[in-house]
Amino acid sequence: MIPKIKRKEPQTSSAGHTQLPQQPVLGPEEPEEELRHSDGKDLGYGVMIPTKKWDIVRRVEGDSKFCKSLAVVIWGTTVLKQRSVTGMKCNAKKAAEAKPPLTPEKVSAIKECLSQKLKERGHTSEEINKRLLSVRKYLAEKISDINWIKTVIGLSQPQ
Repeated sequence: MIPKIKRKEPQTSSAGHTQLPQQPVLGPEEPEEELRHSDGKDLGYGVMIPTKKWDIVRRVEGDSKFCKSLAVVIWGTTVLKQRSVTGMKCNAKKAAEAKPPLTPEKVSAIKECLSQKLKERGHTSEEINKRLLSVRKYLAEKISDINWIKTVIGLSQPQ
């Protein structure tokens, strides 16, 4: 018998720190239904996503597109637009408040997936390490893209 894993979201304490659940956290794009181990891909660090979505994401070419696609599967666009990579206040928007950071374990899972993909393609460990340094930049770009789209759509709609 395969144990079932129920979806649990990270909780925020009164001090603003994210407390991770003890069970693996599933991607927010997945419905509330239970996910079996056989139905999901374990990315490591307690992160699981549906196998069907993993099959699509793993075929994406390019480091940037791969990381951005995987981020959308893991967090979803709704969560990504409310987060930042580091959790620090934006220098460009002085009045804006700091957004909560992306979950470090999930960021590590993305790095691990990219590392495995590059190893399978025969890249050296030196080259892999160099390319992994760009993952946070890719995530910041994706968050920026989502927020830019939200802004453009908001401006183009009649009020």
